[in-house]
Amino acid sequence: MLINLFGKNNPPVSLHRHLLDTGYCMRALWTSGILKSRIDIISECISFNNEETISVLAYIAAMHDIGKAHPCFQVKLGDTPCKEELLSKGMVRENTEYARFRHEIYSKELLKDFLKKRNLSERTTKRLLSDTVALHHQSKSTERQNIPNNCCPSLWEEVQIELEKIVFNEFNPPLDRIDIKNISVFSVLLLGSMIL
Repeated sequence: MLINLFGKNNPPVSLHRHLLDTGYCMRALWTSGILKSRIDIISECISFNNEETISVLAYIAAMHDIGKAHPCFQVKLGDTPCKEELLSKGMVRENTEYARFRHEIYSKELLKDFLKKRNLSERTTKRLLSDTVALHHQSKSTERQNIPNNCCPSLWEEVQIELEKIVFNEFNPPLDRIDIKNISVFSVLLLGSMIL
């Protein structure tokens, strides 16, 4: 059940389109853009060929805003074409506590769970990848937040799972084989490309 959530509101862009577009941009940066000359370095850090590395980078970049698939964020966006649908299904409520919701922190938590489900067992790597996602808005706090989950949590989880499947199937990253050899170099290159 993929409902039409929004990732941006000015102009309106659907969340699944925004996630995929971000992954495509990351892929372009590493295949033909300004980062092309560094692909061998980051590939060596995770012992993958360049194509496999780019698929991992594109997946992580695409997942950077998965936390926007939450009632708090959708209400914060204001009037979007999906808001009435979400209200009528009881999936959102007008609520002032939503104002403090940080989607990048929630994205971090979701990504960590998805990486575990995709058989990425190495704890440091899961933490590194999810922490990098949390840092994509550098000026905001990345501390853990109390995330309200009182609006049809099973429906939201269903939507989040469906969005992750779309992203995973599009980029096909070999997550179960990631073994980061040089965490410092990999972290700097990943974070730098996420912020670009």
